[in-house]
Amino acid sequence: MLLSIAYKKSNDLPSAIKTLTKAIMKHPKYYDAYIFKGKLLLKEKQWERALADFAIATKLKPHKNLALIGQGDAFRMLYEYDKAIDCYTQAIERSPSALSTAL
Repeated sequence: MLLSIAYKKSNDLPSAIKTLTKAIMKHPKYYDAYIFKGKLLLKEKQWERALADFAIATKLKPHKNLALIGQGDAFRMLYEYDKAIDCYTQAIERSPSALSTAL
């Protein structure tokens, strides 16, 4: 995870994503890696890949709302506003503090 953060800070997002992908292959239940990779994929405008990682993160930790917010962001970028609103609503219902995270 630290190596991917270093790549991100040096603006090498593809290497950061590859590093996280390798980490996930070795540790498929690494929730934080899915979240960080999903966020990086959003920055790279790889909406569908980001959605896939956020979906896995949601299954791994259904009580957390970061993955739902990430899914909402990806759906928003895909102009699927109803799905985006649905994700944001679920996140807020799970934790009202998610509203400030989403904004």
